[in-house]
This record gives sequence, C-alpha cells and structure tokens, in this order.
Amino acid sequence: MKQNSSQNVEDIVESTSPIPFTARLIAYYRAQETNSESPLIIDPLAELLVGDLSSYVSKHRHTAGSRDYAIVRSYHIEKVILSNWCKNHVMSQIVLLGAGLDTRAYRFQPLCVNSHTVFEVDLSVVNQYKERILLDKQPLCSLIRVSTDLSNPEWPDHMLASGYSKDIPTIWILEGLVYYIEQDRVISLLSTAHQMSAEGSEIFLDVATHGLAKAKYGAFMKHFKWGLALEEAPAFFRSLGWHVDCSFADDYDQGRNVGQRALIFVHGHRGSILHDEEVVSESRIEADLTPQEFVRSFSRNHLSTIAKVSNTYAADTSRGYEAFLDFLKEIKPAIMKIVDDLSNPALVLRVAPRLQRVPQVLNSNVERKSSEEEKSFVSGVLYELLALLYCAIHGLRVWELQETPLYKEIEKSRVLGLHGIEPLTKLLLKELNKP
Repeated sequence: MKQNSSQNVEDIVESTSPIPFTARLIAYYRAQETNSESPLIIDPLAELLVGDLSSYVSKHRHTAGSRDYAIVRSYHIEKVILSNWCKNHVMSQIVLLGAGLDTRAYRFQPLCVNSHTVFEVDLSVVNQYKERILLDKQPLCSLIRVSTDLSNPEWPDHMLASGYSKDIPTIWILEGLVYYIEQDRVISLLSTAHQMSAEGSEIFLDVATHGLAKAKYGAFMKHFKWGLALEEAPAFFRSLGWHVDCSFADDYDQGRNVGQRALIFVHGHRGSILHDEEVVSESRIEADLTPQEFVRSFSRNHLSTIAKVSNTYAADTSRGYEAFLDFLKEIKPAIMKIVDDLSNPALVLRVAPRLQRVPQVLNSNVERKSSEEEKSFVSGVLYELLALLYCAIHGLRVWELQETPLYKEIEKSRVLGLHGIEPLTKLLLKELNKP
C-alpha cells in the first residue's frame, strides 16, 4: 500500500518499540477494511497515514491479512460504547491512551453532537508524524494531542498542562495497549486514571488471556507481557477503582475470526476502590500456592465431589444435571487457572475437548437433548476433567497421558459410563497421597 504523500514515515518503525509500528499496521487494517465489499468501519484517512508497507506486507502476509480482531474491536468501541457516550454527555473528554494513528476525531460523526474534547496521548514521534500528514484536515470536535511516554510518571502533568480537566466526565480508551506494558505499570496507569476522573467517567480496554500472553509467537504477540483469565478480570479492575463488565471478544465478533476466546473486552465505570474479602482471598491463594500446589489442593478438595455429582446424576438425571451445572460454575475459575498455569494449555485442552464446551453451556440457555446425549455429555466432561487434573498434577503433555495408568483405567471405565467415575477419583486420590 503506497502513501499518497511525500512525507517520510520511516520514523515510525518496529526497532524502537512494537507499539509505534503496530499503529501503522492498525491503520493498514482500517484501510483494507474501508476498501472491502462490506466494511464494518470506513476510514477515508487510513490509507493516507499508512505509508509504504509493501515490503513488510510481502514478507508477513499472514500478519498483514489478519485484520478481523482490530476491526471488530474498533467497531465495538464506536458503535456500542462511544456512540452512546457522545449522545448521553453534554460535555465530555475522550482520552485515547496510546492513540497511535487513530482518526476518530476526523471521521466519527457522533462527536458532532454536544461538546466533546478528544485527547490523543502518544509518543512525540507518532504525534508529530500525524500532525504533518493531517495538517490540512479539520477535526469534528476539539482535538488535543499530548506527547508523552506513559512510562514517565509525569504523564498526568502533561495532560493537565494540555487542558485536561478532572471535573469533566471522561471516557478512557486503551485500545490494543495494556498487554504490551508490564502489569505493574498498567496497575499504576489505571489507578492514576481513576484519580484523575470525575464521577460518571468510564473506561474501555482489551486484555489478553494468560494463555495468549504466554504463547510468544508472531510479530506482535511475542511482545505481550501479561494476561488475565476472564474470571479474574472484574476483581482485578475493581481493586483499581473500575467496576467493569468483561466478555470475550468472540461475543461481539460480527461473524469475524477474533481469536477463539483469547482476548477480552473490558468496559465499565469509575467507582470506589474496593478491597473486599473476596479480592483479598483470591490474591492470597494466588500468592501462597505454586501452580502444582494449587492443582493438588483443588484435586484433594473436589475429587469426592466429582464422584458425588456422578452418582447423583446416575440416580436422578433431573436433579443430577442441575448439580452438574452448579458444580461446573463453582470450579470454572479454578479450572481456567489450572489450564493457564500449564506450560502449553493448547495441548492439554486437546486431552479434554469437552471442557471447551463448558463455557457455552454455562453462559447460555442450553436446550436439553435426548437423555442419552445428555448422559454422554455429563460423563464425558467428568472423565476429561479427571484426565486434565492428572496431566496438571504430573506435568504431562498430551502424548504422555496415553502411557499412564490413569489413561488405561479411563479406557476400561468408559464402558461403565457414570459408574466408572468414582473408581477413577479414588485412583487419582491415591496418586496424590504417594510420597
């Protein structure tokens, strides 16, 4: 894609930081989307900002063609979040932290309603380039660019000096930013934003799951610093003063491929900073137990319950199914933690494919199928749950499970259906008690 300007763009490069180059790539995605047959968003300025990426695109065709997540994220921010924000606030501030080559101030029509000020906060190299390219373009609202490094503790002072007000409701947009920054810095960033915000302020950001952050592959994911499980996210943000709703990006995918439950949309409002017993308890568990200690403790506490759920369902399918779903809800956060703590979660999930269906079962009104189908699903989940725990306790890979005593017992027990679960729980408990 060639730039329609003689301005030099080579000062925005990958060598100094992954974020500036990501800004160009995200603009490239918007330009691609704009020129597609059925675009979710239209950005007439994106191609102007991209510059010449032909060399990069020729060498990285997969990365250059993987625009769906970035486009769906931008669409969600604009159509679901910012449209309502602009309509419902007579006066507001919209802060884009790590704004990159964002062009909403020039093209997002809801900004024309009421009085809004957009603050684009980014490195000076990004802002200077953007100002050169868009010099003759007129924004739709008040636009202020703040050149600062978010790792600099003085960034709030730079914002205040640029005209930011602590008394005006603000929505903070951290789009594609926080997983590139160390978690401690993100905590500081979000705490500072809370302190600088008036009542009624909101926030949107996207975070990676633990598994994605650990993957370390591809041009950009290799730079990811940290991640959160979906179940951990509300308490994490609540401790920083933000009361949020969290959903996988897949829930808003618009029919696109957005990463298969690996990225999370976070949206909420400014509240008080809460350190309730639940948050303290969760933090203590995380701090005090190693991953192997955690899975051993979980197994000792729940193996008898797995057997009980199985026996209850075998005796009374109606009552047993409710007990089964309640049990899954109870253990879901712990199971996600166990999977995330493993060195290769994808391989272990192949041991327990039915467990991948559990979130959908819990988050939707599933119509019960035939009794045989339901029975097969319940017993399948419990069998694979035991296999997953066995893998985690012993640090096994998927191919190693087949050589273990448990795998051989599972194969024998499957013909017994639910009645084979309890003997397996006893075998696993015996494994735990070995010196």
